Amino acid sequence: MLTTHAERVQTTQVEDLLSNMNWARGELEAFIASTPPELLIGPRKNGWSAKDHLYHLATWDLYLIAVLEREPRLPAIGVDADPSAPFDEVNAIFFERGKDLPLRQVLSMFRGNRSHIMEHVRGLRDDDLDRPVSECQPAVPPPPAGDVRRWIEAITFEHDREHGEWMRELLTEATAEMAMAKR
Repeated sequence: MLTTHAERVQTTQVEDLLSNMNWARGELEAFIASTPPELLIGPRKNGWSAKDHLYHLATWDLYLIAVLEREPRLPAIGVDADPSAPFDEVNAIFFERGKDLPLRQVLSMFRGNRSHIMEHVRGLRDDDLDRPVSECQPAVPPPPAGDVRRWIEAITFEHDREHGEWMRELLTEATAEMAMAKR
């Protein structure tokens, strides 16, 4: 009986998580590399430029870094209370902090923070992923619900994909508007 490649190669849950993180971040890095800097900082949709989205992702990465380092998460992102859905209030705070930063600084944060997360995740075992976040955080304020895996997924590759779609949409619309203006 023949076996498939997937059957011969068994990966750990941590490796699968890292693969998803690398894939989603690679998509964003390809987007950044193929976009002129003036388009990363220029066109806006709902007030946000692509640079603002990148800053937003970098800031949320700080939250996850604090969780993974068992440090208080709220000081890491500079807020007094845990953000709660739909996150508009805290996202507005992040936007205000980052809107005037130079692109170079935002990209450095964006890349550096994720690199830091990847180092932490590489050091995890599969069973670490199932631990509740409450085991990694101080009791006051009460930590968010969910396990470490869920928070890694939400803040890394799911968040990257979500904002990647918004940034591509923003630039598609801006490019179409510029083409119409030239006519």
